[in-house]
Amino acid sequence: MADSIQQKETQNAIRNFPNTLHPALPELVNALIMIKKAAALANKKAGNLEGKIADAIVEVSDQLLNRRDDSKFQTHAIQGGAGTSINMNVDEVIATLASEKVGLNVLPLDHVNLSQSTNDVNPSALKLALLIIHQSLLTEIDQLVSVLNEKATKFQDVIKLGRTHLQDAVPFNQGQEFKAFADTISRDTQKLKASAEYLLELNLGGTAVGNSVNASKEYIKQVYIELNELTGLDFKPALNMIALTSSGSDFTSYQYSLLVLFSDLSKMATDLRVLSSGPAGGIGEIILPRVQAGSSIMPAKVNPVMPEYINQVFYYIAGKSQTALQAAEAASLQLGIMFPVLADSLLNSAKLAHDSIRAFRENCVSGIELNIERIERNLHGSFAYAALLTPVLGYEKVAEYVSKAIKQSKELRTIVLENEELTAEEFDKLLSIDNS
Repeated sequence: MADSIQQKETQNAIRNFPNTLHPALPELVNALIMIKKAAALANKKAGNLEGKIADAIVEVSDQLLNRRDDSKFQTHAIQGGAGTSINMNVDEVIATLASEKVGLNVLPLDHVNLSQSTNDVNPSALKLALLIIHQSLLTEIDQLVSVLNEKATKFQDVIKLGRTHLQDAVPFNQGQEFKAFADTISRDTQKLKASAEYLLELNLGGTAVGNSVNASKEYIKQVYIELNELTGLDFKPALNMIALTSSGSDFTSYQYSLLVLFSDLSKMATDLRVLSSGPAGGIGEIILPRVQAGSSIMPAKVNPVMPEYINQVFYYIAGKSQTALQAAEAASLQLGIMFPVLADSLLNSAKLAHDSIRAFRENCVSGIELNIERIERNLHGSFAYAALLTPVLGYEKVAEYVSKAIKQSKELRTIVLENEELTAEEFDKLLSIDNS
């Protein structure tokens, strides 16, 4: 049954391109189906397609969007031909099922692909698929930022040792550290949103090279109306469809905005690993949730697996970003011919970004607690107060007291009080930290 549904060109693609990794992702297939539905409605209204055939295409499209398996769509995600086989697979499945529906010969190219080309349909479908994931991704990011802000408020009265170059620096409060995490991710999210705006501009209707050969003006007008109504998004035709047919910069811009976001998430994850290190022989100031056993040989050992997971997601997205950049650069004259690997890189990155942020929030960040005893011990056993004493006692005097504290294995506070430079009350007041 699958062979008859898939038809000739799909079978050729399955034969030519071994399915070593995975078929074209269902998110891309679904986006293509939505575009086929919008195109059928637009062609019907433009007078290009018989109503009965258009209606059958629409009905079958709806059925396929609600399918329970993807066995009908088996062309490999990585393939030659700018993704023509992916597009034809969808055309052929819809045509075969629509023919059965109405008892007419619904053709994959003359009817389902009417007024279209792989070269305008595929990039438009990728943008649609990305935007659907993007909307859910923003929700996950917002929830993570919200949890970080909650931690910032909860920890705002806890003074801790700040560190630069992994060395003792100056005191600040734990809430400020988590607030910095939250605000950094929020700034990255604004950049991601800005890059997503370009995904709303399509070359749909540009057909083969962007000059709209075989696509009427009425069809182009109607297909955007139908697609926007179907998706709830605000797609618009590009001012220069030729440019969008040959350039993949809208995609690489989004991919690299995602990469920037994860570079900061990975930095945060590394900070959490460092701050939770030990627990007895390291810094041990932050307690991460114990989500699984850490060793098959060392009893009770627990590893920071969720931060490590985020580190690796960053590495993965970094690799996919380079792949996407090279695929976009390889566009040949009027067409981005390396579309399949570009699409697979972006969609897998966006999906993993979504799922990993949710897992990181649920299984790690939400359950973070502080080891107050360790925080105080690290702070008071350091020389972090030195910079705050300098404006009052002078650099040379403070440096002298730091050296004495090191030699005598005493706290800096003790040395200052022993030399009667400040009273205990003056010392503590001087070192109070602004928690705002």
